[in-house]
This record gives sequence, C-alpha cells and structure tokens, in this order.
Amino acid sequence: MAFFDKIPENLFSVLSSKNKHIYVECLFIIFKAYREEVLLRKDDLVERLKSFLEVSNFSPEGEEEELPEENNLSSLAHFILRKLEKTGWIYRDYAENFFEELIYLHDYSIKILNTLYEIQYQEKKDYNSFVHSAYNNLKNQDVERSEDAIFALLEAHKKTRELIDELKSLLNNLRKYHQMLYEKEEVREILKEHFDEFKELIDDRIYHPLKTFDSIPRYKTPYLAP
Repeated sequence: MAFFDKIPENLFSVLSSKNKHIYVECLFIIFKAYREEVLLRKDDLVERLKSFLEVSNFSPEGEEEELPEENNLSSLAHFILRKLEKTGWIYRDYAENFFEELIYLHDYSIKILNTLYEIQYQEKKDYNSFVHSAYNNLKNQDVERSEDAIFALLEAHKKTRELIDELKSLLNNLRKYHQMLYEKEEVREILKEHFDEFKELIDDRIYHPLKTFDSIPRYKTPYLAP
C-alpha cells in the first residue's frame, strides 16, 4: 500500500499555509486535550481554541474554505476544526445521547503529533528507562523461566531498539552542533553557541545524565554474566 493510501494527500497542507503557526498550535491544543481526556467534546475544544485565538492574530482570509459568516472567536474556532477535519487530522462522531459531538484524532495523526510535540518541547531524554526495562525483562525471565519468556524477549528487543535510535539521534545532534561551530567566524559567537545552546540543550539535558546516573555501562556486567 502506497504512503498516501494511508494518510490524506493534503494532510500537511495546514503546516505549509500562511497560517501554519496558528494551525500547529491548534493541533497541539487538541493533542494536549487528547492526552488529558478520555473523550474530546467539541464544545470543550472550541473553548480551548477560543482562549488561544483571543491572543493570536489569526485571519482566515485567503483560505480555500468558505469563510465564517461572523468574525468572532467561536466562528474562527469552528472554522479551524472544519479545516482540520477536511485535511484529515480529525474526525467527528456523536456521543451515546446523539446530541453531543465528539472529536477524534486519527491513528496517524496521534503518531505525527507526538513527534511534532517532542520536537517543539524537547522533553528530557531518559535513556536509563530503556536500559532498565530491557535489563529487568531479561533478568526476570532468566530467574523464572516461564512460558511467557517470548514476550519479555520481544519487549527487551523493543526497548533496546528505542535506546539505539535515541543514541543515534544524540550522535547526530552532537555533530550538528559541531558543524554549527565550524561555521561561526567570531570567537564570541562560538562561546555563545557552546555555553547557551550546546550546554543547555545537549550537555545538561542529555550528555551529562548519560555519563552519570543514566550510565549504560553499569548494566554491562550483569548482561554478560553466565
């Protein structure tokens, strides 16, 4: 199956439009609500979007969709929901009482928004959790020798793959910052890049924990033990 048989072809159009900054923030608002609530009620989402739009400079002029009849926050919030529905980010359904509208995210929307959210907010990486999970799965099965060992092995493999991916990402980020330093012409720019950007985003957040309390080698001996 081709890629665009799985997701709508115009899914990313909102992220390349003139209002892309507004749409991505609205998607984050919906994604945060998805994380917090079991069901996303349309009326509740409209209120969240209105709070954001109140301090934004959103203007639907020039959009392909039919413009809202009234230029107020509620109309603009409904306009954005229609836009996100049309482009394939969300869909609607009704609650059991058939009166209350609910908003749902497609499965691919959840995966994409999770990645975009991580990029935007750069949450601290916890490498230790990957190693600890894989280690405990293998250790427990070595002791218990249960029939469910295959599930422990699969989970250990999954966590190991995730750890490898995160370490590769760390390597790429380190090389990116080194390349940025090479391109600087003045010493003060290099120092600013190192102490402001590199130290805060890479060293303090990732590299230092990885070499101290998130250190992977401390699990090496138990893994290799007979």
